[in-house]
Amino acid sequence: MQFSINTTILISLLLRLAVAQSMGPTTTESTTPQPTLVVSSGLQGYAYLGCYNETLDTTNQRAVYGGNVTTATDMTVQKCLGICNSMGFEYAGLEYTSECYCGPYLSELSQKLADSDCNFGCAGNNSEACGGALRVTVYKLGKSGSANPIMSPSVLVAVIFACLVSWFVTLL
Repeated sequence: MQFSINTTILISLLLRLAVAQSMGPTTTESTTPQPTLVVSSGLQGYAYLGCYNETLDTTNQRAVYGGNVTTATDMTVQKCLGICNSMGFEYAGLEYTSECYCGPYLSELSQKLADSDCNFGCAGNNSEACGGALRVTVYKLGKSGSANPIMSPSVLVAVIFACLVSWFVTLL
């Protein structure tokens, strides 16, 4: 008798499973694929560097710092690069769909990530990659651009040190 009760329960469970699978998923998951974001190769003399993490969680400096921030509801890659170029900044970074950071420096604490980590579309053109949550799509002005070259802090320290050593040697 025990064997027939277990068999009946097993058959009942298998039938319920078969019916549930034939009805499809029970959740309301969206099957619409996410749009593929286009990473612009760059405009106005800027070249795409990659997707970087934001550094605010470790310092008070942004990944792209020392300059200007602009927020616009119609932000695009072209608009951000135009803003940064007009101000003469070497780096341009787009974050969180509508934020544009311009500056002479890219933080040494910011690390390059996979391009797919910058997965938010721009507010003004949803097919362009404009960073993400604490993710920055970064561009750098090439040699053909119009911005004035500015030394990074580590290069500046090295130059000052070399000058001081040279000056000290002349005193001897």
